[in-house]
Amino acid sequence: IFSGGCYSAIIGSAARVSMLSRLGRHLVADGRLVITFTARAQASPWPARLARLASWLSRTDWRPEPGGRITRDTLLPRLVGSLHPCDSAEVGRECAKSGLRIIRDEPVGVPLHCVVAVHSAALAQT
Repeated sequence: IFSGGCYSAIIGSAARVSMLSRLGRHLVADGRLVITFTARAQASPWPARLARLASWLSRTDWRPEPGGRITRDTLLPRLVGSLHPCDSAEVGRECAKSGLRIIRDEPVGVPLHCVVAVHSAALAQT
């Protein structure tokens, strides 16, 4: 189980797929993986533009993904991080690349969304 929305804090699709693959190897045959993420919403393009600018100004190798943005922690306002809001289709593609399949998909409150994934092989056996 991922804590509320933390899937969106993992930088890069390749890193998320790799992490899902590692977790999938530890699931028992009928195990479930609960993934919560910040849902992508139609919003101003400015947060994504600011994230790209911050990436360029900081001269790091981090490049925000489409829709990625810079965030501030509500409990520690001086803490700045990055966030990649996703949609269920994107999470589904990343699950499929890691050998998992989504069996449940629903919003859990703005802006969070939740999916439940299982091994793709487990579904073929049922």
